[in-house]
Amino acid sequence: MFEVGLIIPTKNRYIFLERLIQYYINNNTNHVLYIGDASDINYKNEITNLLKSNKSNIVVNYFYLTD
Repeated sequence: MFEVGLIIPTKNRYIFLERLIQYYINNNTNHVLYIGDASDINYKNEITNLLKSNKSNIVVNYFYLTD
């Protein structure tokens, strides 16, 4: 069986990421999510708090990409 990792580039899309993570939680997938984020600092803080509150078994690797 293959392992799949999903690469998700984003910028200032907190609501999108929230929906995306919830989708994978609801479907009990074993995919690893790699998030490359170039958001403004306010969005970065919201996304970081969202990821900290993730109590599921989904693995999320978050990379904040500064200018």
